[in-house]
Amino acid sequence: MGSFQEKENALKLMQKLQSQSYKAVILKSENGNFRVAIDGYETESAAKSQLEQIRTNLNPNAWVLNQKGRI
Repeated sequence: MGSFQEKENALKLMQKLQSQSYKAVILKSENGNFRVAIDGYETESAAKSQLEQIRTNLNPNAWVLNQKGRI
């Protein structure tokens, strides 16, 4: 949902999403940024299916992050 250099900004977005009943978490990227993600999915097709709803309801620029075998 977002990538931030400042952890405080990532925390604000995570809390906003959690208040809307999303399972938001913060992941630290390889370059040190703080990424805010919504949930995790067992398959890529499940993630892409949810992506359309997220793009419509929250962020038209949302994307799927495949994290080393994890989707």
